[in-house]
Amino acid sequence: VSGVVAAAASDWTGHLEKGKRFVYDGGGLSNLSGNGVIIFNPSDTIYLFDVHMDSVFVKTGDIVSRGQIIGTVGKTGNARNTPSHLHATKKKSGEGCGRNDVLVALNPYFDLVQARRTFMANDRDK
Repeated sequence: VSGVVAAAASDWTGHLEKGKRFVYDGGGLSNLSGNGVIIFNPSDTIYLFDVHMDSVFVKTGDIVSRGQIIGTVGKTGNARNTPSHLHATKKKSGEGCGRNDVLVALNPYFDLVQARRTFMANDRDK
């Protein structure tokens, strides 16, 4: 998906406290998300959230294109004690919790199925 980087942060920090409890010091998209990127696609008004990243290669306001590398997987935020991974969420403005104009998560299943089909077709052509 192409779009505009609505938010990007790669400065999440924390430290281990006595007793092995991890404490958030600041930065990132939030204490739970850690480093990440939020991309807005104006053609279908979808927001894409990628969080727990290690490195972020884009900044707020950048225009990104499909296939562009925007960062690397990581374990920031509340994923600190897990293997490196990425949480990717697709959201659209809608109604949720009885309120209008909130970002509502969309089911990515059909997008993932289509992406796999495209990948497999391209892989067969090689």
